[in-house]
This record gives sequence, structure tokens and C-alpha cells, in this order.
Amino acid sequence: MVDARKLVLVVSLLMFAGGVVAGELVMIVNKANPMTNISAELLKNFYTGEEITWPGGERVALVELKDDNPLTAYFSDTILHMSLQRKSKLWAVKAFGSDVRSPYKYSSEAAVVGFVSSNSNAIGYVSPRSVDHTVKTIAIDGKSEF
Repeated sequence: MVDARKLVLVVSLLMFAGGVVAGELVMIVNKANPMTNISAELLKNFYTGEEITWPGGERVALVELKDDNPLTAYFSDTILHMSLQRKSKLWAVKAFGSDVRSPYKYSSEAAVVGFVSSNSNAIGYVSPRSVDHTVKTIAIDGKSEF
């Protein structure tokens, strides 16, 4: 039996630290996007500016939450395998002399969902509870939640 005091302590620490646990992140795309699965490699290439078009040739529109959102650090660590600081530096370098567009940044998951639902080439991440009928989730290497 789990000690209730320990469970309360763990949950409190996660809430206080803004921690995100596995299963709290999904990738979303516009409902018109034919993809149902994306490779982790292609996703990382999108979010590092190494690749700028979908396999069909359309330019990808990246969207993410602002850096102060715990889900952003979780995405960067878990999916991109890099710190937020390293990712910020990478995009700062790409901003000069390049036609690569950095991700649009929003402060709320509802705004990310709204952006993706109104842009057929958009991809973003949110928690599963923020997904609604206006977007669809896609798997990463066959896995739906992270």
C-alpha cells in the first residue's frame, strides 16, 4: 500500500516545481494534415530549423509554448534532447542570414491549439487535456503521448 503522506508530498513537489510527467505531452497538427505519425528525427529537424518543409513540400509552421511554461522544457528535454538555453542559442544563430522561421510562441495551450487549427501546415505540442475537435494528434515513432 502506498503511504498517502508520501504520495501527497510527491504530487506537491511536482506541482511546486512545475514538473511535467510522462503522458502530459502530445503533438498536434491541423485536421487537414494527412500525417498520423512523425519520426522523432524529422520532428527534431523541424524544431531545430534543419528541415523547413513537410514531406509533401509545404513549409511547416512551428508553434510552441513560451519558454517559461514547464511543458516547453519537457518538450525540449524529451523530444529534442537539448536544454532550452541551447535551443534558444540555436534559433538566435539561425535568425541571421537565413530564411528559416523560428517557432511562433504563445503563452497558453488554447492559443497553440487555435494557431494549429487555423493553419494547415502547423505543428505544435500541448497537454492531452487541451486537444479539442479542431486539431488532431499525431504519434512520434508510433507513440502517442510523452
